[in-house]
Amino acid sequence: MSQPVNVQRAPASAASSGATLGDLIVQALTRHRSSEAFVAGDRRLTYAQVEGLVSQYTTALARRGVGLGAGVTMLSPNMPESWIVQAATYLLGGRFTGLQALASVEDHIVVCADAEATVLVVTEPLEEHGRHVLAEAGSL
Repeated sequence: MSQPVNVQRAPASAASSGATLGDLIVQALTRHRSSEAFVAGDRRLTYAQVEGLVSQYTTALARRGVGLGAGVTMLSPNMPESWIVQAATYLLGGRFTGLQALASVEDHIVVCADAEATVLVVTEPLEEHGRHVLAEAGSL
């Protein structure tokens, strides 16, 4: 017989005081502007640089119709842009689904359809694969 779990209320914090995910993203980006946010190989980005990139992606996604409830998918290896596009999507009120870089075109088409995605973001290393997904997925 399993033992009952004693569930205790977490102490009040930004996450439990009505802050949104967007609030937490902005707070994280502005708190330590000169500190490194990402290190990817030889590439290093400060929080201030990431904030600038989030702003650029937010503008680009908004121009493509991303807003409240819009579905965005992203095909990318593990790199800072994966988080940056995700953050930009959330700041616009959208939904984000990351695509596993090693999956097949067919798998990505199914995921895009299931996620009701209207936008696909692809980073350069996977550009050709992304073109195939874009050509076949009707919702994008």
